Amino acid sequence: MNIELHIPRPGVTLLAVAAISGWALYFTSGSTDASVSAGQATVIEAPAMESPAAPVNTPSPLVGSLVESPVVDSEEDIHLSQAEMRIKWARAEQELLRVKQDIIRDQLAGLQKERDALGDVIDPEIEQMFRQSVQMLTSLVKDEKKAEQFLLLSYRQEWEAEEQGMAAATGAPQGKVAVFWPVEPKIGISAYFLDKGYKERFKVEHYAIDIPVPQGTDLLAAQDGIVKNVVDHGLGYNYITIDHGGYATVYGHVSEFAVRPGQRVRAGDRIGRSGGMPGLPGGGSSTGPHVHFGLYLNGKPVDPLKYLPKYQG
Repeated sequence: MNIELHIPRPGVTLLAVAAISGWALYFTSGSTDASVSAGQATVIEAPAMESPAAPVNTPSPLVGSLVESPVVDSEEDIHLSQAEMRIKWARAEQELLRVKQDIIRDQLAGLQKERDALGDVIDPEIEQMFRQSVQMLTSLVKDEKKAEQFLLLSYRQEWEAEEQGMAAATGAPQGKVAVFWPVEPKIGISAYFLDKGYKERFKVEHYAIDIPVPQGTDLLAAQDGIVKNVVDHGLGYNYITIDHGGYATVYGHVSEFAVRPGQRVRAGDRIGRSGGMPGLPGGGSSTGPHVHFGLYLNGKPVDPLKYLPKYQG
């Protein structure tokens, strides 16, 4: 999920067309259950392996002005046990369902943004695809059952990723905890850790940062470690978890995977490609392409910006 749609203009036509095709696959199967449309999860647990060596905190090439966090919600939630957090998410789920149509409308608005960016001169075939997509999304706004299935599925997949991140962050870190940017935040951060606006919109705390990047951007390991989970939910919420020896990172909205569980990676290695575009792999209930980046320490989520280097845009 994301707060705003941020897509650089280059390649927008191809991205928009791909998005339409993805939505068509999902919404034209009227009798298909949401769990099937979003793809059955492919979850492979990594075998037990020795902890990776202490991270080498080499200077990052991304140095400049720090991307600061705004005023956020209370950090009280991160002191809850995993069971207590699960209860909170279950309660928030009911609140989410009350605004499900608003979220679908946001996705529709995001698609319209892409159409508007193409201007008045557009290939008739592409124009027709936009019209068909708008019609499908408009009908979904009126179909509460299908909207509910779609949002609940993505919501539960995101909580699943949170639990995997907390479970991987056990033991004492070996050396200083420091991570690198998994993608460059060239246009900033669209949702911060414990972002108030995010909670107001989606009724649940945001235990990560969202970094807007075009669909298919190379996704890099934030530090040395061992890949713990590679989970493919198809058009739903796909993610990767990496164990760094005492702390862990989670990369959400993945469109392609380049690693397998148990694989050792170094900081900066390509582990996949980003997603987040509605109707495409890794899109889930996002309103635009981005990377959801979470950091977990002592079994709890922490603000990644406190451990990331400065960034020069």
